[in-house]
Amino acid sequence: LAGLQAGDDIAILGCGPVGLVTLKAALLRGAHRIFITDRIEARLGLASRHENVIPIHIDKTDVNQVILDQTKGRGVDLVFDACGAPGSVAQAVELAAIGGKVILIGIPADDFVSFDSHICRRKELALLAVRRFKHNYWKCISALATGRITLKDMISHNFTIEEIEKPFHLVEQYQDTDAAKMLVDRNTVSELAG
Repeated sequence: LAGLQAGDDIAILGCGPVGLVTLKAALLRGAHRIFITDRIEARLGLASRHENVIPIHIDKTDVNQVILDQTKGRGVDLVFDACGAPGSVAQAVELAAIGGKVILIGIPADDFVSFDSHICRRKELALLAVRRFKHNYWKCISALATGRITLKDMISHNFTIEEIEKPFHLVEQYQDTDAAKMLVDRNTVSELAG
């Protein structure tokens, strides 16, 4: 959907599981520099393990200033909003370069978002919304099967089937700020299943 080309500079707003998978796919497609933002240090740490990634802590740094400084005021070719946080679409529009694209992946809590339509129009930006993976499942399976993308490094917690409620409570209430992707151990599940 984004049409990412080798050499593109991109920004990913949000470094949760969706942002991290977006990062991995962008690296596979040849992204040049990837600016990724979050407020959770552990998630930024996971992102920083990859080449060409510039993690930015949103509570400690002016995200727009860093990205505009690094791109000499140009902005980035693609901005992926992987968080859906209030103001993230507006920020994405500000960060995109002239003729760039803003890809909306995150699901905002509110039905309506706002952004500066004049900036969007002057830059001639394309705003694209992702709902499903549309015929990309086999590409994803192939990338995993051949090792071009790995996901094990995203798993921050393992739980048994008996602990099934615990990860939901942790995520729902952000009780564990080191949480990235939580996994109910498949071996435990398969033993119980059969």
